[in-house]
Amino acid sequence: MSPRSPFESPDRSPGVGDRARLQIDVVERTLRRASRFREVPSWSGVLMGLVGFVGAGAASLADGRSNWLVTWLVAAAVAALVGAAEISERMSGHGAAARAQFGRFAAALAPSFVATGILTFALANAGLYGWLPSVWLLGYGTALIGAGLVSLPEVLWMGVTFDALGLAALLTPAEFGDAWLAAGFGGLHVIFGTWIAGGRRG
Repeated sequence: MSPRSPFESPDRSPGVGDRARLQIDVVERTLRRASRFREVPSWSGVLMGLVGFVGAGAASLADGRSNWLVTWLVAAAVAALVGAAEISERMSGHGAAARAQFGRFAAALAPSFVATGILTFALANAGLYGWLPSVWLLGYGTALIGAGLVSLPEVLWMGVTFDALGLAALLTPAEFGDAWLAAGFGGLHVIFGTWIAGGRRG
């Protein structure tokens, strides 16, 4: 065999080290996908949206700002129970790995939920109810963005759109608050719940 000319192109075939790195990359991507929490609400998300629409209608008819706040808090509690019921059903029979994934999902949601609850109490106590729709939409959207990083991409995009509505609510007169809340907690839940359910069928 004649010696290789220094002007010839080096051998481009992957060596053992390159193949090992490729295999490691594949394993890492697989583990990242496997560690994501996938049991997020789908059709129950649609039902959560219907609860949001009912809540918006009832809140718009409420007598006084305190009753308005109570109406929305009751709607939020009902919607949360609906979503939690599907998550609980889907996780039944799952092992420790699924519980760990759910733990990361819940931990991603919690900080923004806690902050939103504190701001809700403070603003209501000060009589600044007009700020609440924006705070709720932004707080929920931010929570979903964090949760989307450890679950489905649809959850992350849902959070982004909630934040967009929260910004719109911040920049528009307070009387549009219920409309923005209906668009978010009603419309977006229906849209993204249907999207997630369709992805599971596929």
